[in-house]
Amino acid sequence: MLLTPPRECGGCAAKADPSLVAHVVRHARVGQRPANELIGLREADDAAVQRICDDVALVTTVDGFPPPFEDPSDYGAVAAANAVADVYAMGAQVQTALCFLAFPRDTDPAYLGAIMRSAAQVVADCGGAVVGGHTVHSAAGVFSLSVTGLVHPDRVWAATGAQPGDALVLSKPLGTGLAVSAHQSGSFESAIAIMRETVQAAATDLHAMRRAPSAVTDVSGYGLLGHLKEMTRAGGIAMRIDASRVPVAPGARLLASTGVRTGAHETNLEYVRKSLTGQSSDDDLAILLDPQTSGGLLAAVAPDEIPDSFVRIGTVVAATDDESTLVVSA
Repeated sequence: MLLTPPRECGGCAAKADPSLVAHVVRHARVGQRPANELIGLREADDAAVQRICDDVALVTTVDGFPPPFEDPSDYGAVAAANAVADVYAMGAQVQTALCFLAFPRDTDPAYLGAIMRSAAQVVADCGGAVVGGHTVHSAAGVFSLSVTGLVHPDRVWAATGAQPGDALVLSKPLGTGLAVSAHQSGSFESAIAIMRETVQAAATDLHAMRRAPSAVTDVSGYGLLGHLKEMTRAGGIAMRIDASRVPVAPGARLLASTGVRTGAHETNLEYVRKSLTGQSSDDDLAILLDPQTSGGLLAAVAPDEIPDSFVRIGTVVAATDDESTLVVSA
């Protein structure tokens, strides 16, 4: 048996809506905060960070999703690229990964082997290794990876911390979720190539900057606007986005103009609705809300030092008295 991908909610389009995630996280906050915890549930960042000693911190994360496409090699590679992105978003280097496979009993073993082989290769290409995992039978298929990384405690990047005047930059085009939903030749193949690429090179470029980025995250299931909203959690700032500058995957704008939407479009829109203002078309919103699987790094950096692998898409400004923290212009 090979699995038929649920294209409207495969990949990170399957991510639970933010209100449900917040509910689950609240119930996970039990006991005292560990003394060595630098980033945890209270920060709701891309990964947890714990200080091991004066010059080493451990980064841990987990990510996975139902199959967004039929090819098992693509599935494994994209799942791994998506999972390691959370480690890179914290400024860390990939070390190890544990894999979790849940699939129906009659799934072809060769299919599962291809998933694992391509995922392990991505982790190895990032300098790490798959060191174990767990496999179970399940009515539905899900593949996930828990990835660890190492970083100096003083060099951890966080999703919050952007300052007024920072440039907002993005390392990958948006629109891959639309391409997967439509499954049209050309745009689909381009989307696969984008998703298979890790953000390792983009993270390396951020490390090479004279001044460290003030905030970094990766764009995934909540779309660009959802992750920009999360970058404003600490308060005091708003994000001005120029929709015309946002890089878009080949064919994605055409798909948006023909009414293609993903299963996460409405929940992503609801999440940012009260924070959103400006002049943006429905087609622009389809791109800006598109759930990304293995999306790019989103960073706030000094405006005079934008790495070549990133595109400037906006500016961080001081917040006003109203609720609008996301301002989009066409």
